[in-house]
Amino acid sequence: MKSLSSYADIIPILDAALANGAVFYLKDHGAAVHWRQRAYICRTLKRKLNAAQFASIPGHNPSSPWDELKIDISNNEVTIRKVEPVAKVFDLEGRPISFKPQRVAQGIDLDLEVVAKSFKERLTDD
Repeated sequence: MKSLSSYADIIPILDAALANGAVFYLKDHGAAVHWRQRAYICRTLKRKLNAAQFASIPGHNPSSPWDELKIDISNNEVTIRKVEPVAKVFDLEGRPISFKPQRVAQGIDLDLEVVAKSFKERLTDD
């Protein structure tokens, strides 16, 4: 498996795009396609590493912080934006409900009670 360090040119851009998106220009369309492909591979690798790291935690859904980003190209322009919700949600009285898609907890954000319970169960099974 490749290392995330192979994508040192990709990760800072994806991280920066999480806030407000990003637009940047490469030398030509081929370079833009190549950059986007490397970004997809980087995102997949992060998800796989996350899955391996937290495999012992019940209910953990492997994800990467960049899963909510959509990467489009047009000629040599690369545009990165957050994925918008695909539906409008209303309450029973017809008022719109705004929501933000939630990401599965990552790393230090994990629920420590779930981790402790899993650890205790593994200790008592032996």
